[in-house]
Amino acid sequence: MVKYVYDAWGVCTTVVIDESATDIANLNPFRYRSYYLDTGLNLYAYCLNNPVMHLDETGCFAKGLLFQFAVSALCYVGFFIAAIWDKDVKSDMDKLGKLFGDSKNEFLSSIPNIINTKEDIVLNSKKVSFYKGIPVVRTDFEGTFSFGAIVLSRGYTDDLNIFHVESDPKVVKHEYGHNIQLMTIGLRNYIFGIAIPSVLASVVLYEIYMNSSMLKKTYYKIYFSFPWERSADLFGGATHPDYYKNSKEISLIYYALLLLI
Repeated sequence: MVKYVYDAWGVCTTVVIDESATDIANLNPFRYRSYYLDTGLNLYAYCLNNPVMHLDETGCFAKGLLFQFAVSALCYVGFFIAAIWDKDVKSDMDKLGKLFGDSKNEFLSSIPNIINTKEDIVLNSKKVSFYKGIPVVRTDFEGTFSFGAIVLSRGYTDDLNIFHVESDPKVVKHEYGHNIQLMTIGLRNYIFGIAIPSVLASVVLYEIYMNSSMLKKTYYKIYFSFPWERSADLFGGATHPDYYKNSKEISLIYYALLLLI
């Protein structure tokens, strides 16, 4: 026989048991009016205590974060190896500074600062870099995208066929925002809710821009007002000159829907 005694606030103050029911009394998590007693086990540890924001279809781990960790780790090892024979990669890694610069341990003091928060270090790199734990790869292709790593163009050619070196910190911040989306909504929702709409909208909008009298500032206003791009700006801390009215609210609603799917 097991009996529980509660105070006026519903807090269990006494457990009355007979000797044969000791284990049941202590292990039973269901108490008065089916209240559940926290026994100390974190039932959501597998998704980092956030089952709403972290997609976990198999009940094993938060996939978005796991994917990001794997990409960052693999890129770090790859950059480290490439730096052995590639002077540009070594120079880029040296620009990051040291993660444990004050450490007396030789190994720790040699680790690059992969959580670098300075956009100018990224923009001044030639081939590789890191931004807030996200690997960055520089390319000669025009256009920038993110999928666990930031693939950052070295520059772009304007309407007069003049090449400009990429120097806008907003580009780095915006792409970092996309990686925040990936880590929080997971791979599936990022692919179908962010990546594919972004590519399709970019292609269609660019065709309209090239075959009409649309102004470039209008092109950018439309592009960065799309909900998947607007929320990337919000999460990455980027601010573009002009957005359409209520684009912020719409982007947050769209993002919330991706969390719930």
